[in-house]
Amino acid sequence: MTTMTGYDEFADTYDGADTGAGNDTGEDAFDTPTSEPSDAAYTSDAGDTADESNIDESGADEGSGQPAAGKRRRRTGPDKHLIRRSAAKSIELSRADETDVGLLATLLGTGTDPVDLAVAVMTSSRADTTVLSDVRDLAISDPAERAVTVLTMNKSRMKSIWQVLAELGVLPGTMPTADAKAALALSAADITDAVLGHVEEVASLAKKG
Repeated sequence: MTTMTGYDEFADTYDGADTGAGNDTGEDAFDTPTSEPSDAAYTSDAGDTADESNIDESGADEGSGQPAAGKRRRRTGPDKHLIRRSAAKSIELSRADETDVGLLATLLGTGTDPVDLAVAVMTSSRADTTVLSDVRDLAISDPAERAVTVLTMNKSRMKSIWQVLAELGVLPGTMPTADAKAALALSAADITDAVLGHVEEVASLAKKG
């Protein structure tokens, strides 16, 4: 009986130790969840990728009405107003006097096709038609002062005026090489009201709107 009692005590002690070991090592080693990426993590990455591929390029925060810092602006579409004006100008040129259209084409360095000329008008600068103002000023100036006015001009300016008057049939096509002769011819040019009428019409056709 003594021996059996000792064995039972030893068995109880061993079972307790085994149970404790199981709690300390078994559960920690096998039952502790490992740290693995969750579905939410993958979903977050996918969302970030989608956001990057669909960047809001409007340049403004939603609801704020203010441009967002660091965001690219989306390119605007075609300027419908400019397209309408170009189309209207093309129609206007197609109905204009041939003499006026020819002079305008000469000044802008393009052909007389209404579409091509309309594009040239819409992309031109004021400097391209400044000579029309020079012709107008020359026509209304006092005859005694006209020669002096022309002589004070540089050759390039005189050539531009000559070109306009030659296109309208007032002067021959070729300007004299000598500045004095060219100035005298310009000052004596007969710039009639009819000629001025063409000048005014060409100036109107040269307007972009």
